[in-house]
Amino acid sequence: IELAIALGAGLISFLSPCVLPLIPGYISYISGSSLNELIEKKNINLIPIILFTVGFSLVFIIFGAASTFLGQV
Repeated sequence: IELAIALGAGLISFLSPCVLPLIPGYISYISGSSLNELIEKKNINLIPIILFTVGFSLVFIIFGAASTFLGQV
């Protein structure tokens, strides 16, 4: 049940008005194409987007794990 709650909270925060407008900019930046070019091509290479997301998440997971470790010490 905790996993479902965490997934729901993440989805709600992703769809919040302060995050949702940033997504086209991130996709354009990572893919190297403008938003108009992406709309015309209708083809987005997902590999750089997935790698960016995994790398970004990994950094914050490591920060959280290190903070937890230091807090327990």
